[in-house]
Amino acid sequence: MRYLALLILFTLTLFADDPTRTVVSAPPVNARFQIIQSELAAKATFKLDRFAGRVWQFLSTPDGNVWSLMHVEGMPTKGIESVVPRFQIFSSGLALKFTYLLDTVSGSCWELAGSEKSNDAWQQVPDK
Repeated sequence: MRYLALLILFTLTLFADDPTRTVVSAPPVNARFQIIQSELAAKATFKLDRFAGRVWQFLSTPDGNVWSLMHVEGMPTKGIESVVPRFQIFSSGLALKFTYLLDTVSGSCWELAGSEKSNDAWQQVPDK
């Protein structure tokens, strides 16, 4: 009986969810906001305004947790806001530098950028 219990426990752990996978909320089709977390680091947890392309990064501060608005280089300030979802974040799982913000209407793309200690901005990736 003891061996059967160990076999069941071992089998269940084989099928358990992998905690290192990218965590993405599944928002309703027309939801304005979405939370995305990289599988590589909790510091790469983002709140995305899918209509306007604004991105906030989740930060833990001495005063508590906050959403800090990130700079998106070259993001148009007028005429970009949509009435339907238009932006998405892709995180490859290989390295934080392979995290991208995509405008699904124009095709514009930004990569996560910053210093060694923090990724606090998005740098535009030019088309060739």
